[in-house]
Amino acid sequence: MSDGSLRSKYDEVCRALEGEPGWKPRLGVSRVLEKLDSLLGDGENSVVLMEYPAGYGKSAMTLALAKAAVDGNQFFSRVIHVLPMRTIADELGQRLRGWLEKLKYDSRVVGVQHMGSPGSPFFAKRCVVVTLDTFLLNFYKAPAYELAKLFKYDVSHYEFPRGNIYSSLVVFDEFHLLSPTSAGEFSSLEEEAKALCTTTRAIIQMASVGVPVVIMTATMPKTLKEFLRRHVKNYGIRFEEEVYSPMEDKQFEDERRKKRIKLTIWEGDIAEAATNYCRQGKRTLIVLNTVKVAVEVYQALKKHFTVILLHGRLPESVRKDRTEKLGKAKVLVATQVVEAGIDESFDVLVSEVCPPDRLLQRMGRVARKEGHNEGEVVVVKQVSNGVYNSNVIDATWSFLASHKEEKFRSRSEVEDSVRAMMAEVYGEEHMEELEQQFVMLKLLLGDLDAYPFLTARDAKKFIEAIGGLTSSFGIISAFAAEDVRKNNLKNAVGLSEGMARKALKHGANVVKDGRIIVLEEGKRDRLLSEKNLSLALLRRGYEGIVVDEIDQEVGYVGVDG
Repeated sequence: MSDGSLRSKYDEVCRALEGEPGWKPRLGVSRVLEKLDSLLGDGENSVVLMEYPAGYGKSAMTLALAKAAVDGNQFFSRVIHVLPMRTIADELGQRLRGWLEKLKYDSRVVGVQHMGSPGSPFFAKRCVVVTLDTFLLNFYKAPAYELAKLFKYDVSHYEFPRGNIYSSLVVFDEFHLLSPTSAGEFSSLEEEAKALCTTTRAIIQMASVGVPVVIMTATMPKTLKEFLRRHVKNYGIRFEEEVYSPMEDKQFEDERRKKRIKLTIWEGDIAEAATNYCRQGKRTLIVLNTVKVAVEVYQALKKHFTVILLHGRLPESVRKDRTEKLGKAKVLVATQVVEAGIDESFDVLVSEVCPPDRLLQRMGRVARKEGHNEGEVVVVKQVSNGVYNSNVIDATWSFLASHKEEKFRSRSEVEDSVRAMMAEVYGEEHMEELEQQFVMLKLLLGDLDAYPFLTARDAKKFIEAIGGLTSSFGIISAFAAEDVRKNNLKNAVGLSEGMARKALKHGANVVKDGRIIVLEEGKRDRLLSEKNLSLALLRRGYEGIVVDEIDQEVGYVGVDG
């Protein structure tokens, strides 16, 4: 019999799903839910940080929260689960629906919302899985679903999603991916830091009026945690840290110690390294830092093996289809989209060198499932250029080279060595710049959220002034001409601003009102002269650009690679 607590909801779920593949009750999840029950019962304004290893089952907590929302809960009407990438949002949404069906609930209570999935545009469903950029736009009075309308007419239905957010429990998952110490592809440190600053401010705004907030991570750098803790506490909000301890969950720790991982480095060709393992029949995951290199490796391997390619510049329908087929992938070539939230277990990871927190996430896909007790991690010297902060990459490779040990060790030992690398590699050099940016943004964002007289028009002005709320705001929709003619604008590919500019310079046209508009040279030049291309397209009512280089098999690589 349920007492209505979140902990009891989790217990009900565990009993109902006992014996299901991939489902395992976790003491740490129960403990976090007990903490939430206590904080909610006491009326405390709080943020709970949940730092547990990859593969622990943190995201399954959202199932218990969704059940609580559907059954009726006095503290929140829905759960909103925020993730940084579309692929992992789709994958979590798929898992939640499957679990709910097994619990005899209507799986339609789950909505996945992002650029390519209008599952719950205004966050009205009981369980919403949403990408970070979409969440922030809705929170700061510029609903992503109505962005074109806002820029055309200066109006939007912004209070509807905001009302739903303020009556929710909000989970920010994979928070470590907001770390600005390793700027992502085509992004400056300033752009990457923007996402952390705007998200931290939103967390403070929500928690300060009683919205329950949970932050989930497996690998948070110390500097990032200290930044978050300090600013949350400065507003008088209770900051609770629930950190995994090997002593608290003997069952999980025993599972980790049974798993043996061999971590090695490779200075040769990455396709050659992957081929060696594929020929042995091992289930192999190859993770590259750029789409260009991922496509090159995929094309080399597919001559000999059946391979799935997954990255963020595939047409939306292709990306979703491949995400659903990941369980059947014997060889998967991917970019960072598989770093987090993908619940698959591989024998071997062949990874291009990356920052240590990202490497730890990639390692979480190896020997992940119960009974899968041996795996190998091969880190290959840098192939791509300019993707991550070069100092971080150089320091990571130097650490790996100096600690070269080609032998099997327990997973916990290997992960501890990577965490030691994190402490050595990540410094304080970027924190002053990050603090300055937060100070600049926090008052403006706080006023925008707090004052009713500041409307969607003001949100638009703010977005124009700072160039978006995250670095991914500059992502521009690109369409194949055939999809435009078929009115299939949902099958978009997201391009960075830099790539979209190159495409326009090479003759790409634009889409307006669902039709292809051929750009005259003068209009093309004026469009390219704008400082912020994504904003320039919005102001002109363009839905995106049309490019000829979208391939259904490999996606969009770029006009010059």
